[in-house]
Amino acid sequence: MHPVSDEPPVDAVPPIATADDQSDLARDSAPEPDPVAPAEPSVVTRVMRRIVRRPVAWFHAPWTTERIVRLMVTIVVVGGSTWAATKVVQPSLVLSNNTPTGGDMGAHVMGPAF
Repeated sequence: MHPVSDEPPVDAVPPIATADDQSDLARDSAPEPDPVAPAEPSVVTRVMRRIVRRPVAWFHAPWTTERIVRLMVTIVVVGGSTWAATKVVQPSLVLSNNTPTGGDMGAHVMGPAF
């Protein structure tokens, strides 16, 4: 026999849960839907946020003197290179109706033709 105590005997079998008990447990433990929960953003929204995240973080970073000088040097170098390339290429000739000099123009048949 077991001594008298408040604890159940070790060899006691726990009661078996019935279907009604399980449905009550499932109903009690199921989270209630939040009527004002925001909808998950679409794929396009998430992609756009990811594209914009770094430039926005760069812009909002502290504007130190070194950073401003570096940005100005970059603008001058890129702008100067663009201006020089534009002057060499001569956009007036690129956009004019003249003889093309690239692609498949039939130049590869000159040898057999003569």
